[in-house]
Amino acid sequence: MADTGSQLNQSDRPLLAFRRQTIDNIPLNPTRRYGRPRQPHNPDPRRQGERLTPRFRELQEALIADTTSLGETTETSNPAYIVVFEVIGSVERFMQATRHIEGLEFINNFLTDEVDPDEDFYFEDDEGNIDDHKVPQTLYLVMANLQAVGQIVSLFELWKQDSEIQFERGLTPLRDIFKWLYDVRRWGPKDRIRETGVMDNWLSDVALKRGTQSTVNAEIELVWRSDISERAQAQERVTHILGNDSILSSIELEPIQYHGIRADIPVSLAESIVDGLPEDVELLNSDDVLFLADATPMSVSVEAGYEVSSPSVDDRLPTGVPKVALLDGLPLANHDDLRNRLQVDDPNDISLKYSTNQRRHGTAMASLIIHGDLSQPGEAISSPLYVQPVMEPGNLPNEESVPRDKLFVDIIYSAFLRMFEGELPAAPGIRIVNISLGDRSRQFIKHPSPLARLVDYLSHRYNVLVVISAGNHFEFMPEVSASMLSNTAELSRAVRQYVQEKRRYRRLLSPAESINALTVGATHDDAARF
Repeated sequence: MADTGSQLNQSDRPLLAFRRQTIDNIPLNPTRRYGRPRQPHNPDPRRQGERLTPRFRELQEALIADTTSLGETTETSNPAYIVVFEVIGSVERFMQATRHIEGLEFINNFLTDEVDPDEDFYFEDDEGNIDDHKVPQTLYLVMANLQAVGQIVSLFELWKQDSEIQFERGLTPLRDIFKWLYDVRRWGPKDRIRETGVMDNWLSDVALKRGTQSTVNAEIELVWRSDISERAQAQERVTHILGNDSILSSIELEPIQYHGIRADIPVSLAESIVDGLPEDVELLNSDDVLFLADATPMSVSVEAGYEVSSPSVDDRLPTGVPKVALLDGLPLANHDDLRNRLQVDDPNDISLKYSTNQRRHGTAMASLIIHGDLSQPGEAISSPLYVQPVMEPGNLPNEESVPRDKLFVDIIYSAFLRMFEGELPAAPGIRIVNISLGDRSRQFIKHPSPLARLVDYLSHRYNVLVVISAGNHFEFMPEVSASMLSNTAELSRAVRQYVQEKRRYRRLLSPAESINALTVGATHDDAARF
Protein backbone atom coordinates (compact mmCIF):
# COMPACT_ATOMS: atom_id res chain seq x y z
CA MET A 1 0.00 0.00 0.00
CA ALA A 2 1.24 3.46 -0.89
CA ASP A 3 2.23 5.84 1.89
CA THR A 4 -0.50 8.45 1.41
CA GLY A 5 0.75 10.46 4.36
CA SER A 6 4.16 11.06 2.76
CA GLN A 7 2.46 11.91 -0.52
CA LEU A 8 0.36 14.58 1.15
CA ASN A 9 3.36 16.01 2.96
CA GLN A 10 5.27 16.27 -0.31
CA SER A 11 2.40 18.00 -2.10
CA ASP A 12 2.76 21.70 -2.84
CA ARG A 13 -0.97 22.18 -2.52
CA PRO A 14 -2.48 22.60 0.98
CA LEU A 15 -5.46 20.51 2.10
CA LEU A 16 -7.31 23.74 2.87
CA ALA A 17 -6.63 27.06 1.23
CA PHE A 18 -6.39 30.02 3.59
CA ARG A 19 -5.32 33.58 3.01
CA ARG A 20 -1.79 34.46 4.02
CA GLN A 21 -1.79 34.99 7.75
CA THR A 22 -1.32 38.44 9.19
CA ILE A 23 -0.55 39.47 12.74
CA ASP A 24 -2.50 42.37 14.19
CA ASN A 25 -3.36 43.73 17.59
CA ILE A 26 -6.34 42.18 19.35
CA PRO A 27 -9.15 44.76 19.29
CA LEU A 28 -9.99 46.09 22.71
CA ASN A 29 -13.39 45.20 24.15
CA PRO A 30 -14.42 47.41 27.06
CA THR A 31 -16.55 44.67 28.57
CA ARG A 32 -13.74 42.06 28.63
CA ARG A 33 -10.40 41.91 30.40
CA TYR A 34 -7.76 39.23 29.79
CA GLY A 35 -10.25 37.15 27.80
CA ARG A 36 -12.87 37.16 30.56
CA PRO A 37 -16.03 39.26 30.76
CA ARG A 38 -15.53 42.36 32.87
CA GLN A 39 -17.89 42.95 35.76
CA PRO A 40 -19.24 46.47 36.15
CA HIS A 41 -19.15 48.20 39.49
CA ASN A 42 -22.29 47.76 41.56
CA PRO A 43 -23.55 49.58 44.67
CA ASP A 44 -23.35 48.09 48.15
CA PRO A 45 -26.47 46.79 49.97
CA ARG A 46 -26.99 50.08 51.79
CA ARG A 47 -27.07 52.02 48.54
CA GLN A 48 -29.29 49.40 46.91
CA GLY A 49 -31.70 49.86 49.80
CA GLU A 50 -31.76 53.62 49.25
CA ARG A 51 -32.38 53.15 45.53
CA LEU A 52 -34.86 50.29 45.50
CA THR A 53 -36.88 50.48 48.72
CA PRO A 54 -39.03 53.32 47.31
CA ARG A 55 -39.48 51.36 44.08
CA PHE A 56 -40.66 48.25 45.95
CA ARG A 57 -42.98 50.44 48.03
CA GLU A 58 -44.48 52.01 44.87
CA LEU A 59 -44.98 48.56 43.38
CA GLN A 60 -46.72 47.23 46.48
CA GLU A 61 -48.99 50.26 46.77
CA ALA A 62 -49.98 49.97 43.10
CA LEU A 63 -50.77 46.28 43.48
CA ILE A 64 -52.80 46.91 46.64
CA ALA A 65 -54.82 49.61 44.89
CA ASP A 66 -55.51 47.44 41.85
CA THR A 67 -56.32 44.38 43.95
CA THR A 68 -58.81 46.37 46.00
CA SER A 69 -60.39 47.86 42.89
CA LEU A 70 -60.72 44.51 41.14
CA GLY A 71 -61.94 42.80 44.27
CA GLU A 72 -64.95 45.11 44.33
CA THR A 73 -66.03 44.20 40.80
CA THR A 74 -64.81 40.64 40.24
CA GLU A 75 -64.54 37.34 42.03
CA THR A 76 -60.72 37.45 41.79
CA SER A 77 -59.38 38.18 45.25
CA ASN A 78 -55.68 37.92 44.42
CA PRO A 79 -54.97 38.77 40.76
CA ALA A 80 -51.49 38.50 39.27
CA TYR A 81 -49.56 41.25 37.51
CA ILE A 82 -46.55 41.43 35.24
CA VAL A 83 -43.55 42.63 37.24
CA VAL A 84 -40.27 43.56 35.57
CA PHE A 85 -36.88 43.09 37.20
CA GLU A 86 -34.29 45.16 35.34
CA VAL A 87 -30.95 43.49 36.09
CA ILE A 88 -27.47 44.64 35.11
CA GLY A 89 -25.89 41.76 33.22
CA SER A 90 -27.81 38.56 33.77
CA VAL A 91 -28.64 36.16 36.59
CA GLU A 92 -28.53 32.66 35.14
CA ARG A 93 -30.53 31.13 37.98
CA PHE A 94 -33.30 33.72 38.02
CA MET A 95 -35.92 31.19 36.91
CA GLN A 96 -34.84 28.81 39.68
CA ALA A 97 -35.63 31.39 42.34
CA THR A 98 -39.10 32.11 40.96
CA ARG A 99 -40.08 28.44 41.28
CA HIS A 100 -39.70 28.62 45.05
CA ILE A 101 -41.96 31.61 45.67
CA GLU A 102 -45.66 30.87 45.67
CA GLY A 103 -47.59 33.26 43.46
CA LEU A 104 -44.57 33.97 41.22
CA GLU A 105 -44.44 32.58 37.66
CA PHE A 106 -41.56 33.22 35.26
CA ILE A 107 -42.67 34.58 31.85
CA ASN A 108 -39.58 35.45 29.85
CA ASN A 109 -36.37 37.42 29.77
CA PHE A 110 -35.17 39.92 27.17
CA LEU A 111 -31.78 41.42 26.50
CA THR A 112 -32.15 45.17 26.14
CA ASP A 113 -30.01 47.97 24.84
CA GLU A 114 -27.08 48.72 27.09
CA VAL A 115 -27.81 51.48 29.58
CA ASP A 116 -25.74 54.57 30.27
CA PRO A 117 -23.41 54.29 33.27
CA ASP A 118 -24.40 56.16 36.40
CA GLU A 119 -22.97 56.59 39.87
CA ASP A 120 -24.03 53.08 40.86
CA PHE A 121 -23.35 50.88 37.83
CA TYR A 122 -20.32 51.55 35.62
CA PHE A 123 -17.12 50.07 34.20
CA GLU A 124 -13.63 51.03 35.29
CA ASP A 125 -10.57 51.20 33.05
CA ASP A 126 -7.24 49.52 33.88
CA GLU A 127 -6.26 52.47 36.05
CA GLY A 128 -9.45 52.25 38.09
CA ASN A 129 -11.05 55.32 36.54
CA ILE A 130 -14.72 55.40 35.56
CA ASP A 131 -15.15 55.16 31.80
CA ASP A 132 -18.19 56.03 29.69
CA HIS A 133 -18.93 52.60 28.25
CA LYS A 134 -22.50 51.42 28.61
CA VAL A 135 -23.42 48.46 30.79
CA PRO A 136 -25.50 45.46 29.64
CA GLN A 137 -28.98 44.89 30.99
CA THR A 138 -31.56 42.08 31.03
CA LEU A 139 -35.29 42.35 31.69
CA TYR A 140 -36.87 39.46 33.61
CA LEU A 141 -40.67 39.27 33.44
CA VAL A 142 -42.73 37.40 36.02
CA MET A 143 -46.38 37.12 36.92
CA ALA A 144 -46.69 38.02 40.58
CA ASN A 145 -49.54 38.49 43.01
CA LEU A 146 -49.44 40.77 46.04
CA GLN A 147 -48.27 38.05 48.42
CA ALA A 148 -45.37 37.07 46.15
CA VAL A 149 -44.19 40.67 45.88
CA GLY A 150 -44.50 40.96 49.64
CA GLN A 151 -42.24 37.94 50.15
CA ILE A 152 -39.62 39.37 47.78
CA VAL A 153 -39.69 42.67 49.66
CA SER A 154 -39.19 40.83 52.95
CA LEU A 155 -36.20 38.95 51.55
CA PHE A 156 -34.78 42.19 50.18
CA GLU A 157 -34.99 43.77 53.64
CA LEU A 158 -33.07 40.82 55.10
CA TRP A 159 -30.44 41.04 52.36
CA LYS A 160 -29.89 44.73 53.04
CA GLN A 161 -28.92 43.85 56.61
CA ASP A 162 -26.67 40.94 55.60
CA SER A 163 -25.71 40.46 51.93
CA GLU A 164 -24.34 36.96 52.71
CA ILE A 165 -27.52 35.76 54.42
CA GLN A 166 -28.49 32.15 53.75
CA PHE A 167 -31.97 32.03 52.24
CA GLU A 168 -34.10 28.91 52.13
CA ARG A 169 -33.12 26.24 49.62
CA GLY A 170 -33.68 27.44 46.05
CA LEU A 171 -33.86 31.14 46.92
CA THR A 172 -30.11 31.80 46.96
CA PRO A 173 -30.13 33.33 43.43
CA LEU A 174 -32.16 36.20 44.88
CA ARG A 175 -28.96 37.50 46.46
CA ASP A 176 -27.49 38.02 42.99
CA ILE A 177 -30.73 39.57 41.81
CA PHE A 178 -30.67 42.10 44.65
CA LYS A 179 -26.95 42.77 44.08
CA TRP A 180 -27.41 43.63 40.39
CA LEU A 181 -30.99 44.92 40.44
CA TYR A 182 -31.25 48.15 38.47
CA ASP A 183 -35.00 48.72 38.82
CA VAL A 184 -38.26 46.93 39.61
CA ARG A 185 -41.61 48.01 38.20
CA ARG A 186 -44.87 47.03 36.52
CA TRP A 187 -44.90 46.04 32.82
CA GLY A 188 -46.68 49.02 31.33
CA PRO A 189 -48.48 50.19 28.18
CA LYS A 190 -45.32 51.54 26.56
CA ASP A 191 -43.50 48.23 27.14
CA ARG A 192 -46.22 46.41 25.23
CA ILE A 193 -45.62 48.38 22.03
CA ARG A 194 -42.05 49.69 22.33
CA GLU A 195 -40.32 46.96 20.30
CA THR A 196 -43.13 45.89 17.98
CA GLY A 197 -42.96 48.87 15.64
CA VAL A 198 -46.71 49.31 15.87
CA MET A 199 -46.56 53.11 16.16
CA ASP A 200 -44.63 53.48 12.90
CA ASN A 201 -46.60 50.77 11.10
CA TRP A 202 -49.97 52.34 11.88
CA LEU A 203 -49.09 55.92 10.93
CA SER A 204 -50.37 55.83 7.35
CA ASP A 205 -53.34 53.59 8.17
CA VAL A 206 -54.51 55.88 10.97
CA ALA A 207 -54.00 58.97 8.82
CA LEU A 208 -56.44 57.55 6.26
CA LYS A 209 -59.00 56.26 8.77
CA ARG A 210 -58.80 58.84 11.58
CA GLY A 211 -62.20 59.79 12.96
CA THR A 212 -64.01 56.91 11.25
CA GLN A 213 -65.60 53.75 12.60
CA SER A 214 -63.03 51.64 10.75
CA THR A 215 -60.58 49.12 12.22
CA VAL A 216 -56.92 48.12 11.97
CA ASN A 217 -55.56 44.59 12.07
CA ALA A 218 -53.52 43.64 15.16
CA GLU A 219 -51.68 40.68 16.66
CA ILE A 220 -52.02 40.45 20.42
CA GLU A 221 -49.55 38.22 22.24
CA LEU A 222 -50.89 37.24 25.63
CA VAL A 223 -48.80 36.28 28.62
CA TRP A 224 -48.23 32.53 28.48
CA ARG A 225 -49.78 30.81 31.46
CA SER A 226 -49.00 27.16 32.12
CA ASP A 227 -52.56 26.51 33.35
CA ILE A 228 -55.00 26.00 30.46
CA SER A 229 -57.93 27.42 32.41
CA GLU A 230 -55.98 30.60 33.17
CA ARG A 231 -55.20 30.98 29.47
CA ALA A 232 -58.93 30.66 28.69
CA GLN A 233 -59.77 33.30 31.30
CA ALA A 234 -57.11 35.66 29.93
CA GLN A 235 -58.50 35.36 26.40
CA GLU A 236 -62.02 35.92 27.72
CA ARG A 237 -60.92 39.13 29.44
CA VAL A 238 -59.24 40.45 26.28
CA THR A 239 -62.28 39.48 24.22
CA HIS A 240 -64.47 41.39 26.67
CA ILE A 241 -62.31 44.52 26.18
CA LEU A 242 -62.41 44.36 22.38
CA GLY A 243 -65.78 42.72 21.79
CA ASN A 244 -66.55 39.28 20.31
CA ASP A 245 -66.82 40.60 16.77
CA SER A 246 -63.25 41.91 16.87
CA ILE A 247 -61.59 38.52 17.38
CA LEU A 248 -60.64 36.86 14.07
CA SER A 249 -58.65 33.86 15.33
CA SER A 250 -56.40 32.67 18.13
CA ILE A 251 -53.86 29.94 18.83
CA GLU A 252 -52.09 28.44 21.83
CA LEU A 253 -48.75 26.73 21.15
CA GLU A 254 -47.27 25.14 24.24
CA PRO A 255 -43.92 24.15 22.63
CA ILE A 256 -43.00 27.82 22.17
CA GLN A 257 -45.24 29.11 24.98
CA TYR A 258 -47.18 31.37 22.68
CA HIS A 259 -50.77 32.52 23.07
CA GLY A 260 -51.79 34.83 20.25
CA ILE A 261 -54.93 36.56 19.01
CA ARG A 262 -55.57 38.16 15.64
CA ALA A 263 -58.13 40.91 15.91
CA ASP A 264 -59.62 43.93 14.20
CA ILE A 265 -59.39 46.75 16.72
CA PRO A 266 -61.08 50.17 16.50
CA VAL A 267 -59.08 52.84 14.73
CA SER A 268 -59.73 55.12 17.73
CA LEU A 269 -57.53 52.80 19.80
CA ALA A 270 -54.80 52.98 17.16
CA GLU A 271 -55.11 56.78 17.16
CA SER A 272 -54.24 56.93 20.87
CA ILE A 273 -51.18 54.75 20.31
CA VAL A 274 -49.93 56.72 17.30
CA ASP A 275 -50.55 59.99 19.16
CA GLY A 276 -48.28 58.81 21.99
CA LEU A 277 -51.02 58.09 24.53
CA PRO A 278 -50.85 54.31 25.10
CA GLU A 279 -51.76 54.80 28.77
CA ASP A 280 -55.28 55.76 27.62
CA VAL A 281 -55.80 52.39 25.91
CA GLU A 282 -57.56 49.83 28.12
CA LEU A 283 -56.08 46.92 26.19
CA LEU A 284 -52.52 48.12 26.87
CA ASN A 285 -53.26 48.37 30.59
CA SER A 286 -54.31 44.71 30.74
CA ASP A 287 -51.85 42.44 32.55
CA ASP A 288 -52.96 39.63 30.23
CA VAL A 289 -51.27 41.37 27.28
CA LEU A 290 -47.54 40.95 26.69
CA PHE A 291 -47.20 42.64 23.28
CA LEU A 292 -49.38 44.38 20.72
CA ALA A 293 -48.16 44.36 17.12
CA ASP A 294 -49.41 45.38 13.72
CA ALA A 295 -50.84 42.44 11.77
CA THR A 296 -50.94 43.79 8.24
CA PRO A 297 -51.23 40.66 6.10
CA MET A 298 -47.80 39.53 4.94
CA SER A 299 -47.67 40.14 1.20
CA VAL A 300 -45.40 39.94 -1.84
CA SER A 301 -45.69 41.68 -5.18
CA VAL A 302 -44.27 40.31 -8.42
CA GLU A 303 -44.47 42.47 -11.51
CA ALA A 304 -45.10 40.87 -14.86
CA GLY A 305 -41.68 40.22 -16.42
CA TYR A 306 -40.16 38.84 -19.54
CA GLU A 307 -40.90 35.25 -20.45
CA VAL A 308 -37.56 33.52 -20.28
CA SER A 309 -36.88 31.07 -23.07
CA SER A 310 -35.36 27.98 -21.51
CA PRO A 311 -34.82 25.34 -24.17
CA SER A 312 -31.79 24.01 -22.30
CA VAL A 313 -33.67 23.22 -19.11
CA ASP A 314 -32.91 19.73 -17.82
CA ASP A 315 -35.77 17.62 -19.21
CA ARG A 316 -35.22 14.61 -16.97
CA LEU A 317 -38.29 14.19 -14.76
CA PRO A 318 -37.97 13.71 -11.00
CA THR A 319 -38.54 10.39 -9.26
CA GLY A 320 -39.22 9.19 -5.75
CA VAL A 321 -40.79 11.09 -2.87
CA PRO A 322 -40.39 14.85 -2.31
CA LYS A 323 -37.40 15.93 -0.22
CA VAL A 324 -37.88 19.69 -0.61
CA ALA A 325 -41.02 21.64 0.34
CA LEU A 326 -42.14 25.12 -0.69
CA LEU A 327 -44.59 27.08 1.49
CA ASP A 328 -45.58 30.00 -0.69
CA GLY A 329 -48.20 31.12 -3.19
CA LEU A 330 -49.87 28.69 -5.59
CA PRO A 331 -47.58 27.91 -8.57
CA LEU A 332 -48.58 27.38 -12.17
CA ALA A 333 -48.30 23.60 -12.15
CA ASN A 334 -48.73 23.24 -15.93
CA HIS A 335 -45.98 25.68 -16.83
CA ASP A 336 -43.65 24.11 -19.39
CA ASP A 337 -40.73 24.09 -16.95
CA LEU A 338 -42.78 22.82 -13.99
CA ARG A 339 -45.11 20.23 -15.50
CA ASN A 340 -44.84 16.82 -13.77
CA ARG A 341 -42.30 18.23 -11.30
CA LEU A 342 -44.62 19.43 -8.54
CA GLN A 343 -46.68 17.73 -5.86
CA VAL A 344 -49.23 20.42 -4.99
CA ASP A 345 -51.08 19.85 -1.73
CA ASP A 346 -53.94 22.32 -1.25
CA PRO A 347 -55.93 21.30 1.86
CA ASN A 348 -57.67 24.69 2.13
CA ASP A 349 -58.72 24.91 -1.56
CA ILE A 350 -56.74 28.11 -2.06
CA SER A 351 -56.52 27.26 -5.77
CA LEU A 352 -60.19 28.25 -6.12
CA LYS A 353 -59.23 31.87 -5.34
CA TYR A 354 -56.41 32.09 -7.89
CA SER A 355 -56.64 32.94 -11.57
CA THR A 356 -53.85 31.75 -13.86
CA ASN A 357 -52.13 35.15 -14.16
CA GLN A 358 -52.07 35.60 -10.35
CA ARG A 359 -49.82 32.58 -9.73
CA ARG A 360 -46.57 34.48 -9.82
CA HIS A 361 -44.52 34.29 -6.65
CA GLY A 362 -45.10 30.58 -6.11
CA THR A 363 -44.27 29.89 -9.76
CA ALA A 364 -41.07 31.91 -9.59
CA MET A 365 -39.92 30.25 -6.37
CA ALA A 366 -40.77 26.74 -7.61
CA SER A 367 -38.78 27.36 -10.80
CA LEU A 368 -35.83 28.75 -8.83
CA ILE A 369 -35.72 25.73 -6.52
CA ILE A 370 -36.08 23.18 -9.32
CA HIS A 371 -33.90 24.71 -12.05
CA GLY A 372 -32.00 27.62 -10.58
CA ASP A 373 -31.37 30.58 -12.91
CA LEU A 374 -33.27 29.84 -16.14
CA SER A 375 -30.80 31.97 -18.08
CA GLN A 376 -28.06 29.58 -17.01
CA PRO A 377 -29.81 26.39 -15.90
CA GLY A 378 -28.09 23.37 -14.45
CA GLU A 379 -29.39 20.00 -13.38
CA ALA A 380 -32.94 19.98 -12.02
CA ILE A 381 -33.56 18.52 -8.57
CA SER A 382 -34.04 14.77 -8.79
CA SER A 383 -37.19 14.50 -6.66
CA PRO A 384 -40.60 16.21 -6.98
CA LEU A 385 -41.07 19.55 -5.23
CA TYR A 386 -43.79 19.46 -2.57
CA VAL A 387 -45.83 22.68 -2.57
CA GLN A 388 -48.40 23.70 0.01
CA PRO A 389 -49.89 27.15 -0.75
CA VAL A 390 -50.04 29.44 2.28
CA MET A 391 -50.91 32.65 0.42
CA GLU A 392 -53.83 33.83 -1.68
CA PRO A 393 -54.44 36.68 -4.15
CA GLY A 394 -54.20 40.09 -2.47
CA ASN A 395 -56.23 43.25 -2.88
CA LEU A 396 -53.80 44.91 -5.28
CA PRO A 397 -52.80 43.80 -8.79
CA ASN A 398 -49.81 41.42 -8.81
CA GLU A 399 -50.07 41.04 -5.01
CA GLU A 400 -50.30 37.83 -3.03
CA SER A 401 -50.78 37.80 0.74
CA VAL A 402 -51.45 35.47 3.64
CA PRO A 403 -55.09 35.23 4.78
CA ARG A 404 -55.89 38.27 6.94
CA ASP A 405 -58.08 36.38 9.38
CA LYS A 406 -55.36 34.00 10.61
CA LEU A 407 -52.08 34.36 12.43
CA PHE A 408 -49.20 33.33 10.17
CA VAL A 409 -47.87 31.33 13.11
CA ASP A 410 -51.02 29.21 12.89
CA ILE A 411 -50.71 28.81 9.11
CA ILE A 412 -47.08 27.60 9.22
CA TYR A 413 -47.71 25.33 12.20
CA SER A 414 -50.67 23.71 10.44
CA ALA A 415 -48.59 23.23 7.28
CA PHE A 416 -45.87 21.35 9.18
CA LEU A 417 -48.40 19.21 11.00
CA ARG A 418 -49.92 18.21 7.67
CA MET A 419 -46.52 17.29 6.24
CA PHE A 420 -45.26 15.22 9.17
CA GLU A 421 -48.09 14.24 11.51
CA GLY A 422 -51.23 12.09 11.41
CA GLU A 423 -51.89 8.57 10.19
CA LEU A 424 -51.04 9.56 6.61
CA PRO A 425 -48.52 12.44 6.64
CA ALA A 426 -48.58 14.37 3.38
CA ALA A 427 -44.79 14.56 2.91
CA PRO A 428 -42.83 12.70 5.60
CA GLY A 429 -39.66 12.55 3.47
CA ILE A 430 -39.15 16.32 3.43
CA ARG A 431 -35.71 17.47 4.64
CA ILE A 432 -35.63 21.07 3.35
CA VAL A 433 -38.46 23.61 3.67
CA ASN A 434 -38.34 26.94 1.84
CA ILE A 435 -40.24 29.95 3.24
CA SER A 436 -39.31 32.93 1.07
CA LEU A 437 -41.65 35.32 2.86
CA GLY A 438 -40.98 38.14 5.29
CA ASP A 439 -43.34 40.12 7.51
CA ARG A 440 -42.63 43.84 7.02
CA SER A 441 -44.64 44.66 10.13
CA ARG A 442 -42.41 42.50 12.37
CA GLN A 443 -38.79 43.55 11.96
CA PHE A 444 -36.20 42.06 14.27
CA ILE A 445 -35.12 44.43 17.03
CA LYS A 446 -34.23 42.71 20.30
CA HIS A 447 -36.12 39.47 20.74
CA PRO A 448 -37.29 36.82 18.23
CA SER A 449 -40.84 37.05 16.92
CA PRO A 450 -43.31 34.23 17.66
CA LEU A 451 -42.93 33.02 14.06
CA ALA A 452 -39.13 32.82 14.39
CA ARG A 453 -39.49 30.88 17.64
CA LEU A 454 -41.90 28.53 15.90
CA VAL A 455 -39.46 27.91 13.04
CA ASP A 456 -36.74 27.16 15.60
CA TYR A 457 -38.99 24.59 17.24
CA LEU A 458 -40.25 22.98 14.02
CA SER A 459 -36.81 22.63 12.46
CA HIS A 460 -35.63 20.79 15.58
CA ARG A 461 -38.81 18.78 16.07
CA TYR A 462 -38.85 17.40 12.51
CA ASN A 463 -35.10 17.49 11.82
CA VAL A 464 -35.42 19.68 8.72
CA LEU A 465 -33.49 22.63 7.33
CA VAL A 466 -35.74 25.67 6.94
CA VAL A 467 -34.47 28.18 4.37
CA ILE A 468 -35.84 31.70 4.85
CA SER A 469 -35.39 34.93 2.93
CA ALA A 470 -34.03 37.92 4.82
CA GLY A 471 -37.09 39.78 3.53
CA ASN A 472 -38.30 41.96 0.70
CA HIS A 473 -37.85 45.52 1.93
CA PHE A 474 -39.43 48.62 0.51
CA GLU A 475 -37.24 50.81 -1.66
CA PHE A 476 -35.94 53.90 0.11
CA MET A 477 -34.71 56.77 -2.03
CA PRO A 478 -33.29 59.86 -0.29
CA GLU A 479 -34.63 63.22 -1.39
CA VAL A 480 -31.99 65.93 -1.67
CA SER A 481 -31.99 69.44 -3.06
CA ALA A 482 -30.52 70.03 -6.51
CA SER A 483 -27.87 72.30 -4.99
CA MET A 484 -26.27 69.31 -3.26
CA LEU A 485 -25.47 67.60 -6.55
CA SER A 486 -22.48 69.86 -7.03
CA ASN A 487 -21.28 69.48 -3.44
CA THR A 488 -20.01 65.92 -3.00
CA ALA A 489 -19.33 66.25 0.73
CA GLU A 490 -22.78 67.71 1.48
CA LEU A 491 -24.49 65.10 -0.69
CA SER A 492 -22.62 62.29 1.04
CA ARG A 493 -23.57 63.66 4.46
CA ALA A 494 -27.26 63.90 3.49
CA VAL A 495 -27.35 60.34 2.15
CA ARG A 496 -25.62 58.94 5.24
CA GLN A 497 -28.06 60.79 7.48
CA TYR A 498 -31.00 59.43 5.49
CA VAL A 499 -29.68 55.85 5.73
CA GLN A 500 -29.18 56.30 9.47
CA GLU A 501 -32.75 57.55 9.93
CA LYS A 502 -34.18 54.64 7.92
CA ARG A 503 -32.00 51.92 9.46
CA ARG A 504 -34.91 50.54 11.45
CA TYR A 505 -36.67 49.62 8.21
CA ARG A 506 -33.72 47.60 6.89
CA ARG A 507 -33.66 44.96 9.61
CA LEU A 508 -34.39 41.27 9.16
CA LEU A 509 -38.07 40.56 8.61
CA SER A 510 -39.77 37.87 10.67
CA PRO A 511 -39.05 34.93 10.67
CA ALA A 512 -35.54 35.58 9.28
CA GLU A 513 -34.15 36.06 12.81
CA SER A 514 -34.73 32.36 13.52
CA ILE A 515 -31.65 30.75 15.07
CA ASN A 516 -32.02 27.22 13.69
CA ALA A 517 -32.96 28.26 10.15
CA LEU A 518 -30.74 29.30 7.25
CA THR A 519 -31.46 32.93 6.33
CA VAL A 520 -30.54 34.01 2.81
CA GLY A 521 -30.11 37.58 1.63
CA ALA A 522 -30.63 37.99 -2.12
CA THR A 523 -28.99 40.36 -4.58
CA HIS A 524 -30.18 41.59 -7.97
CA ASP A 525 -27.59 39.60 -9.88
CA ASP A 526 -28.34 36.87 -12.40
CA ALA A 527 -27.44 35.67 -15.87
CA ALA A 528 -30.33 37.40 -17.65
CA ARG A 529 -29.43 39.47 -20.72
CA PHE A 530 -32.05 42.18 -20.29
